[in-house]
Amino acid sequence: MLGIILDYDTNNQKGYISSNNERYEFHIKEWKNKNQMPKNGDEIDFILENGIVKDIYHISNISGIKNTGLIQSKETPAIAIISLIFGILGFMGSWWSLGIPSIVAVVTGHIAKSIISKNEETMTGKGLATAGLIMGYFIIIVYLLVITFLASALSLNY
Repeated sequence: MLGIILDYDTNNQKGYISSNNERYEFHIKEWKNKNQMPKNGDEIDFILENGIVKDIYHISNISGIKNTGLIQSKETPAIAIISLIFGILGFMGSWWSLGIPSIVAVVTGHIAKSIISKNEETMTGKGLATAGLIMGYFIIIVYLLVITFLASALSLNY
C-alpha cells in the first residue's frame, strides 16, 4: 500500500501513516531504510497485515522514478572494462602489437566473467567481458590463420 507519514516520534519510535483515508500506527522496527529515518510527509510503501503495518519503505522521487529501496545499483568490475578495451585495441592494431592485446582481452574477459558469475546479484558487465572475449578470440584465430598461411606459402617456395 502507498501512504504518507503523518507523524513520527523519535522518543518512543512510533508513528502514524495515512493511507486510503485510514490511519495506521507503526513502530520503527518495520522501517526498512536504515540510512534514513522517517519524517512527517514522507511518501511510503508498506504492507498491511491484519491491521498491522509491516515492511515500510521510503519512496523518493528522482526524475519521476520511484525507488522503494528494493532496487540496488550493480557494480561493473574494472576487469570487464579492461577486457573490452583490450579487445578493441587488439581488433584495431593486432598486427603491429603481435596480438598481445587480444590475449589480454581473452584472459581478462574470462576472469571478469568468473567474478561476475560468482556475484551476479551485485555485479554486472558480463556483456562487456563477452564482447572483449569475442574480439580477442576472433583476432587470435585470424592471427593463427595468417601465420599458418604464411608458413605454408614459405614452405612451398623451398
